[in-house]
Amino acid sequence: MKKTNIGKGLGRRKFLRFVGLAAAGASIPAYGGTPAPSKAASPAGPAALSGWATAPAAPKPAKLFFLYYPWGTTEEELTAQFKQDWGVDVERMVEPVNEPVYNKANTMYATGETFDVIKTTFNWLAEWVKAGLIQPLDGLPGLEEYKKEMNKSCLQTMEYQGKTWGLPYYQSFFIAAYFEDHFKKSGIQAAPKTYQELVDQALKLKKDGVSEYPIVWPNGQGTQHLTFEFYQLVHNWGGTVFDKNAKPTLDSGTKAREALNWWRRTFQEWKISAPESLELRFIPAAKAFWTGKYSFHMFTHHYYMSTLNSQTESPIKGRVKNWMLPNGGATLGWADLYTMSSTSKNRPWAWMLLQYLGGRTKDGHHTIHMKYAIKSMLGTGYDVVDRDPAVKEAWQKWTDVELNLKQGELATALPVAVPAVMTPWHQKWQDAAQVSIQKCLAGQLTADQACDEMIAKHKQLAG
Repeated sequence: MKKTNIGKGLGRRKFLRFVGLAAAGASIPAYGGTPAPSKAASPAGPAALSGWATAPAAPKPAKLFFLYYPWGTTEEELTAQFKQDWGVDVERMVEPVNEPVYNKANTMYATGETFDVIKTTFNWLAEWVKAGLIQPLDGLPGLEEYKKEMNKSCLQTMEYQGKTWGLPYYQSFFIAAYFEDHFKKSGIQAAPKTYQELVDQALKLKKDGVSEYPIVWPNGQGTQHLTFEFYQLVHNWGGTVFDKNAKPTLDSGTKAREALNWWRRTFQEWKISAPESLELRFIPAAKAFWTGKYSFHMFTHHYYMSTLNSQTESPIKGRVKNWMLPNGGATLGWADLYTMSSTSKNRPWAWMLLQYLGGRTKDGHHTIHMKYAIKSMLGTGYDVVDRDPAVKEAWQKWTDVELNLKQGELATALPVAVPAVMTPWHQKWQDAAQVSIQKCLAGQLTADQACDEMIAKHKQLAG
């Protein structure tokens, strides 16, 4: 790969200092993952639109470079289709999970190497915009049409500082689930609509001997794990963790402290939250639910219903139901994305490849997103795909489709509700905050003490 100019941003030396350990190989924790999609997904999708089948006027590059962590073989298939359709080779730079992609992109940019498209988690976006590692997509043909197809929380994630920085890899939001068998055994007629009802039902399930610890959470530490669970709880509770200027709203008397104290009580006072929750991340928590020991699963990504009701693995498939979250269903949504490196030497053709991964293929179809949605229940960020009849039919074996879509409509983009996730200091703050939250839930700190620690850490990192 040839070297190119660093472009605008921090510059190479400053950027090397900025990324610090990341350029040397340090990592940020992965957020889990889900079962890989099958190769045999339908590429049909919504009706084709015009505008995607015209080659750019720019000369074809000999090769484009794509840095990513894989979802099964789907991206490999789409890059092969891109070569077949357009005669442009794609060198795939594959890393096992998301944090090595973060490290490699930082290192390649710092050393001036050319690459074109990067699979990106949304919480890297602000850092990479500030550093100049990625470039905005504004002005590229078809972008505005894509934006019209996106749902609100997806579009809000793609846009930052008035510009658009990517197309969606996938989109999701937080939900809750329950085990239908336990409701029947305890005579519970409907899922709770408030947190008081949740506690009352959990205590009844415990008293009736149906479940010793009715609630299991994915409260293990990791990127997009424990702190994001806290963000969701507080948001659903009607509060905030940060204001619009990314300053903590964790002082005495706030909704955030109230919600955290309630959460702690579920573990320490009422003993309705499973202690093992503090060691479980998303997939392990979903698989723990297969044991039939638990009644409620909160909060999980909507597409983990495909794991909870796995047709090939779950012993309780078909009996795990999703339910509208308490307090009117307020939830947080987000999207991860495909972005364009600022070091790309051929912006028009890099855009063509980026569309194959985050938009439409030459035939005008959302090929990759139909594969993701049908085989793995990934949300796509595009209403035209998520509401496609073939997608809805595929989802029926895992979830209440209409309830799921209704819950998604209520989603507020996580970067909008929690502006701190778009700051360069958030990752370090999060690493410390999840320790404070976990100690609180484990009974080692009060909610007040944990919030005080999080406020102090913000002051140390952000001033």
